[in-house]
Amino acid sequence: MQPELADQIRSREVSAIACTGSPVVASANPGCAMHLGAAGLDVRHPLELVDWALAPGPPDGWRPEATGRGAAVADEPEDIRRRLERISEELADVAIQRLRDSIDAGGTELPIDERRLTRARRAVERAIGILGEANDAE
Repeated sequence: MQPELADQIRSREVSAIACTGSPVVASANPGCAMHLGAAGLDVRHPLELVDWALAPGPPDGWRPEATGRGAAVADEPEDIRRRLERISEELADVAIQRLRDSIDAGGTELPIDERRLTRARRAVERAIGILGEANDAE
């Protein structure tokens, strides 16, 4: 709806992503994934990364390179589930801290990034549930 604004946002995102050195970007938002993909980035759904981590080999010949920024992947589904649980807890802690900071600053509304943190935590919790279901099926 606003191509100029969208291009500005994409430009900032592409620059920030380039600073990480990561060859892959994870996004669960289809619009975001398409927009970043149009910029030439390799965009994957977070569950694709979980699937890749659980697979005995890379799916369809794809395997992201380790970046030294926590890209090492666990060998066992239970280990991945535990890591995701820690991430969920960290997201909750960050959300609570942001809320406290907002209250201390006299804010009367939720911090703007609280919604993003909540969505991220829910996505991680869904991935935990999926891993649990897969583990129960075995």
